[in-house]
Amino acid sequence: MNGYWIEVFGVSLLLTCLIELVIAGLFGLHTKKTLILVILVNVLTNPPAVLVCRLGSSCFPELAVQLVTESLVVITEALIYRNFAKELPQIRRPFLLSLTANTVSWMTGVLFSIGRSL
Repeated sequence: MNGYWIEVFGVSLLLTCLIELVIAGLFGLHTKKTLILVILVNVLTNPPAVLVCRLGSSCFPELAVQLVTESLVVITEALIYRNFAKELPQIRRPFLLSLTANTVSWMTGVLFSIGRSL
């Protein structure tokens, strides 16, 4: 794996985790267990999503690939959060948490990409 891909995956995962940790905090998730869960969920979903978006955009419209991929990520993360909500009662609205965190993260990524291309 060359430096480009390491940078793409590393920067994406780092920014996603930071952004989604902030959103999780706004949703009242402050315990060590809930914050570790947010990080692990993103370690699970972010690299495949980045890969699908990078590869898929060479065959299909980039925005369509991103929207489909992000929708699947939102559903996956919401299901994981819902499953852990039984043990972590701080997770009250798993779908809204996932939707908000991923929307903010995706929009930040779009703005970051626009900024880099200027």
